[in-house]
Amino acid sequence: MKALITKGCHTDHGGIVQESENSFLVEGIPVHLEGMKHFCPKCQAMVSTQSSGRGFLQAAGRSIIMAGDKAT
Repeated sequence: MKALITKGCHTDHGGIVQESENSFLVEGIPVHLEGMKHFCPKCQAMVSTQSSGRGFLQAAGRSIIMAGDKAT
């Protein structure tokens, strides 16, 4: 299984995940869910995450973002 993305993780483009869901924790850190946003320094824009797992793991009715998932 791929690593789950949590608050504070760094993105491939140099951003840092800030938005998270407190109802599902990984080692005490809340997870990042599909549709949540983060700032992309490379694109100079707020982007939304998209899950490639399509419901493999969910919290609050949305897919949990895993390493390798994309943003738009």
